[in-house]
Amino acid sequence: MFKKLTFLPLLVGSILGLLGCIYLLIVYKFGEANPFYSFPQKLSILFCLAVALASIAGYRQYQNEGQLSFGEGIVVGSFANLVHAAIVSLAIFVYCQYIEPELVVNQIKTLNEYMIFNKENLIQSSSPELYAGSLKQVKNVNASSLAWDSLIWKMVQGIMFSILISLVLRRKAE
Repeated sequence: MFKKLTFLPLLVGSILGLLGCIYLLIVYKFGEANPFYSFPQKLSILFCLAVALASIAGYRQYQNEGQLSFGEGIVVGSFANLVHAAIVSLAIFVYCQYIEPELVVNQIKTLNEYMIFNKENLIQSSSPELYAGSLKQVKNVNASSLAWDSLIWKMVQGIMFSILISLVLRRKAE
């Protein structure tokens, strides 16, 4: 089973991971001072959807003779999204750590502004102590934390899309 699972999800995850890197670079270089909390970043959710859909549908059609179990779909989609997330997150780390460290400073500034602008709502939804602790934690943002954040969120999104797509595309042998 796993011999069949490796090639297509690895290929799809790699290709869309590289396209995701290029997409974020273009967004940053052509106008977005902070691509992590912007409209274009929210569009990157579509990359997770495309990875899950392409890998699961491709696996069913080309590697598994038109059949797909729910579990296979989740494994294939999650593996492809892990590859995609790892490539994009590694690129974010390298870019923020070595090429453009100013991006981390912009992220800290954006997070501080968000916390101050939404202070009342954040305190109301949690507590003053939690707000104060979160505000202090903003200063600890670095390239590594941005990369881990990207990895975790892309994996969560990828697993959710893999579950939904697996439910829709599952097909038993006749």
